[in-house]
Amino acid sequence: MKIEFAKQIPVTSEPISAYTLENTVLARDFAVAHHGTQQYGNRPYIDHLEEVVKILDESGYPELSDAGFLHDILEDTDVTSEMLVQHFGQMTADTVALCTDEQGENRRIRKAATYLKVEKLRGESENESTLAGLAVKVADRVANIRNCVAEGNQGLLSMYRKEHRDFERVYYDARHQSLWDLYDEAIAG
Repeated sequence: MKIEFAKQIPVTSEPISAYTLENTVLARDFAVAHHGTQQYGNRPYIDHLEEVVKILDESGYPELSDAGFLHDILEDTDVTSEMLVQHFGQMTADTVALCTDEQGENRRIRKAATYLKVEKLRGESENESTLAGLAVKVADRVANIRNCVAEGNQGLLSMYRKEHRDFERVYYDARHQSLWDLYDEAIAG
C-alpha cells in the first residue's frame, strides 16, 4: 500500500536533532497516514496525538513534538524502528521505542515487561533519547487520564490509578517536574 503525505518525508542518514516546525509537520503527517482510521475512543486518533503534543509544548518541551506525534506508532501500526530512523533519525526512533509497550498476552504482562525495559535503559545509560522518552510517556499518560475524566470512563481511570505507583517508580524524573505536576493533578482527579 502506498501512503501519500502532505509533504514528501525525507529519508535521512543524519539524525534530525534540531527542533523545527517542518519536522513536526512531517511527524504529524506520518502519524496520520499510518494510524489511518484508528480511533481513540469515539474520536480520530490524531486527537490523542495532538493532545500529547499540546501537553509537551505547554510543559516546555516543544522539541519533543515529533516524538509526541509518533509515540504510539510502533505498537499500533506496522511502522518499524528502522522506518523511524530512516525518516526521523536515531534519537526520535529511540525516544519512541522507550514509549512503546512490550509484547504480552495481557496488560499486566505487557506493563511488567515494559517497566523492566525502561528500568534497564535508565540503568545502562540515561542519554538524551531516554530522558525524552520519559517526558513523552508522562505526557501520554496525562492525556489518557484527562480523556478518561472528560469521557467519564471510570473503569479506565481506575486502572490508571491502580498503576500509579509502578508508573511513577519507573518513569519519574525530577527534571520533568512540570509534566509530573500535570500528572499528579490529573491522577488526583
